[in-house]
Amino acid sequence: MWEPFFVASSGASAPLAGLIFVAISINLDHILETPGLDRRALEAVSLLISALVLSLLVLIPEQPPVLFAGEAGVTGLTLAVLTTRSTIHARRIWRSHPYNFALKVILAVVSVPPYFFVAVTALQSAPSLGWLAAAVVLSIVSAAVSAWVLLVEIQRDQPRRRT
Repeated sequence: MWEPFFVASSGASAPLAGLIFVAISINLDHILETPGLDRRALEAVSLLISALVLSLLVLIPEQPPVLFAGEAGVTGLTLAVLTTRSTIHARRIWRSHPYNFALKVILAVVSVPPYFFVAVTALQSAPSLGWLAAAVVLSIVSAAVSAWVLLVEIQRDQPRRRT
């Protein structure tokens, strides 16, 4: 029942991660010059790679739930560290853009906990695929917002060049 969803989510996560890499390469100088944007880029890539990897791992036939619990737990812990660090550093950047910072915080807060719920339910018997679907969708949405910042908003903050 869930197999088509996770096949589709893994198929969507990979090209979106590629888009983030393109955005980073196009704007690398400005990303490295602006404190915290490198962490935001790392967070976005990590969210998409996490969604991709767990979407693929859940498709492995007859995988023991305890093993999947460990995979989801490690993924959740990694994302928790990365999003926390990124959000702390984003606070300095977005003082002039409070709505952008609020959206960043909301997405960081809601995108990570579902990974832990998946790990806990997998330890109890079988992973809750509904929670995994929520984790994947929220990760993709959060990463897409960061992609927008890295592709578009970063250009708005750069001085206009006269040609």
